[in-house]
Amino acid sequence: MPTVTLPTESAGSVAVADETQIDFFGVDLYFTDDLQVTSSSDYATVDGLDALRQAIRSRLLTSPGEYAVHPDYGCGLRNFCKKRASQSDRDALRQLIIDQLSQEERIQSVEEVTLTSFSSGNMTGVKVFARIIALGRENSFAMQTFAE
Repeated sequence: MPTVTLPTESAGSVAVADETQIDFFGVDLYFTDDLQVTSSSDYATVDGLDALRQAIRSRLLTSPGEYAVHPDYGCGLRNFCKKRASQSDRDALRQLIIDQLSQEERIQSVEEVTLTSFSSGNMTGVKVFARIIALGRENSFAMQTFAE
């Protein structure tokens, strides 16, 4: 099963965003592998920059065609990890990530995307680093995923 790491401002919890971030980045349902429920039995939400982080994670991990109503949504990062990638595979994935992140309405521009393939024993994976402009400020995101 793939493991994904996407750092947040506060490890293990969702940070409270200021009003400007909430207005710009919005509020979404909070997902890990499933919907999260609060102690008051409401669905947990994520807002501000953490909402954007979650949207980026979803866009990177979702495979094109996985959402019937949005067949072009997603990068399919997990599928990329199931094989050793050539430089042309990495270049194509990098361009797909740039194209997908550029479609995210909360992102004003994609400044940099770096991919690093890695392997350990019988596992292969990829680390993604993206530097974007959102809310007029530079933000960086990093994640990794791998497959056995």
